[in-house]
Amino acid sequence: MGLLFCPSLALTMMTCVFLIQKQLSQTCECEPDSCYNNGTCEEKADDPSGFQCSCPSDFFGERCELSECQLNNCWNGATCVLNTTNSVSSCICPKGYHGTWCKKAKCGENATCYDTFRFKPLPENNENCDIEFNQRCL
Repeated sequence: MGLLFCPSLALTMMTCVFLIQKQLSQTCECEPDSCYNNGTCEEKADDPSGFQCSCPSDFFGERCELSECQLNNCWNGATCVLNTTNSVSSCICPKGYHGTWCKKAKCGENATCYDTFRFKPLPENNENCDIEFNQRCL
């Protein structure tokens, strides 16, 4: 079964995540597989599924199936790391990229940042060539 997840943060970034998850049992009571990631199940007669999951602080979603890193906000092959103490995610950028989501590149000595829509050089952006705004080091 697939789940299309578009949290408000992701919508502003025009991003949705498609998650694959196993089929949950269709009963109206708590089952061993009702909640993921050590979520606790509580039976609720007024909930359409008959139960509700209470998620650990690192996870969210109807079944505790999502974590901040599953939103995959990291760019350019960066690795997302979730701080289990405060549930804040951060990106470990590959060489040549930096910034919160690894969307910026440092062009180096033999390259210049360009606006790829207008093919206009932007040498003032050589230290922070922003890929999100169609800039590339060439």
